[in-house]
Amino acid sequence: MRVRVLAAGNDHGGLNLLAPLLRAWQGDRRFAAAFVGTPSVRREMSARVPGLSFPAWTAGVTEHLCADAGELDAYLKRSLARREWDVVVSATSLSSLLEKRLIRAARRVGLRTIAFCDMWWAYKERFRDGRQWSIPSTVWVLDERMREEIARVRWPRRPAIEVVGSPLLQELAELRGGAGSIDGAIRFVSEPASSKFPLSGVDEFALAEQLVTTARAAGIKTRIVVRTHPVDPIEPWRRWVWKRRDQGVELDAMPLTPCIADTVRAVGISSMLLAEMAACGVPTASLQWPGTDPAYYCLPFEDFAIARLCSVEALERWLTTSPGDGALGPRAGAHASSIERITTLLLAEPERRRR
Repeated sequence: MRVRVLAAGNDHGGLNLLAPLLRAWQGDRRFAAAFVGTPSVRREMSARVPGLSFPAWTAGVTEHLCADAGELDAYLKRSLARREWDVVVSATSLSSLLEKRLIRAARRVGLRTIAFCDMWWAYKERFRDGRQWSIPSTVWVLDERMREEIARVRWPRRPAIEVVGSPLLQELAELRGGAGSIDGAIRFVSEPASSKFPLSGVDEFALAEQLVTTARAAGIKTRIVVRTHPVDPIEPWRRWVWKRRDQGVELDAMPLTPCIADTVRAVGISSMLLAEMAACGVPTASLQWPGTDPAYYCLPFEDFAIARLCSVEALERWLTTSPGDGALGPRAGAHASSIERITTLLLAEPERRRR
């Protein structure tokens, strides 16, 4: 008997976890997996998972529909049938209604629901729409720290919490074992701190400026590439990079895997891409200037051996010191075999339903 999985996602963090799983299950006869998302997300996932299936009713899942909770609920009620699926596996986007309302619709028809959390931050917001909770049967988490933090949430009804690791970090670590590109770049990994979280005191443009100034003052001629976050407004960065093109500054256009292979050092703030770079053996640092909100820096930096730099002097020392051997942090190896671990869990679903 095949396990029939309906996966759903919206933001890149969650899609990054789902895509490796869906690719693995494409060639596995024990699975029949399909995906639901808005048109732009379906295009993204089609490119990342060749041959990916979509239920026919997914064609009606539009951005407009997903902005109206009442209309979305009614549509999912008409479309979602228990007899077609064994389990719903959903990402946990911060602002998307689709995942939250799909969890509620699936639970109403008696389906088991699993939500996959991709970041050590904003846990309650991932399961609430205003005052209304959308609580899955199970929450999958990346590590023990995330499990402990999610367990402290005041749930109206607490879900099961299972540590499964990150399928993306497993894939990336297997693709690159730490050997840097000879002709690679220093990458500034951006995130929209100043526009989305102004109270943090973090200014990504000022930090990028400091990186360029410090590297060039130290005589480092390596090209510097700005890797924008998926929700970064792109035009301000395009203008910023254009003004500094004579300083060897570029705007990144590479997909994730060649981007990592092209990186000799990664510098950023608290983006998940820093952990992904570090998991691949790229020397990685987070700029955490005094006067900014310490709570903003939510990554498990020590687990991934990501350097915390709190001054221009520390940044210069880090840039001019020979990198280590690309060894992972003390618990980064927890993501090994994540795909196999999740696959084993889901293969038990038909038996779980019969009990």
